[in-house]
This record gives sequence, structure tokens and C-alpha cells, in this order.
Amino acid sequence: MATAAVSGYGVAITFGGDAVGETTIAGPENSRDQLDATTNSSASAAREFIPGLKDGGEVTLEGNWVPADVGQVALLASYNNGTTAACVITYPSATGTCSFNGFVSNWTINPPHDEKLTFSSTIKVTGPVTYA
Repeated sequence: MATAAVSGYGVAITFGGDAVGETTIAGPENSRDQLDATTNSSASAAREFIPGLKDGGEVTLEGNWVPADVGQVALLASYNNGTTAACVITYPSATGTCSFNGFVSNWTINPPHDEKLTFSSTIKVTGPVTYA
């Protein structure tokens, strides 16, 4: 049986409608709180849990620092101004999208003396994450 795996090459992200160029993307890191619902009458003296709130986590970006890239400029503006924007990650080979709102919680320019300039950024997801 042949694999149905799809390459991650070509994934793209927009931030506030602006494409962020020359990046690699990781996330979002979805999780759900685990609420301890254990009582003195829990069966077999075993802990019991119920699902709590969902957290979209974070999306991390790393890439070539291109000061004229409108998406990278939008990320830096979000960091400086504390603004939230709509984000869309588009997966390759028509495999779908991931949409959420987020704000930039981390922005770094990495200037090594013997390499190209790079940047890294973290987008904190706020609200639900929708996969389509």
C-alpha cells in the first residue's frame, strides 16, 4: 500500500492578511486543560478528570529577515503595538487551512557575524483554532 503522506514544503502563513515571506512555521500547539473532578466517592480511590478549556498555544516562525517583507513588518508592528490580527496557515497540496486570531508575544532579529540575518517570532493564539 502506497503512503498518503504529504510534504510540508510550501506551507504559508498570513498575518492580518499579509503574507509572511521566507519562513518556517511550527504550530499551533493545541491543548486542553484537565480538571481534577476527584471526590471522596470516586470509584476505586482513583482520580477522575473532566475536560476543561482549550488553548491554541503558540505558533513559532523562523526565517530570513527581509525588512521590506510586508508580513514581517506586520508581525513587528503587532509586537510593538500589542495588536491582535487574523492568521491563516495554508497547508500544501490543497490539504487545508488553519485559522485563528493572535498577537506577537516574541520578536527577535538574529545577527550572526558570519551568516545571513534571520528572525524568529512567536504568535500567541487567542480564541479558537479552526481547521478547514
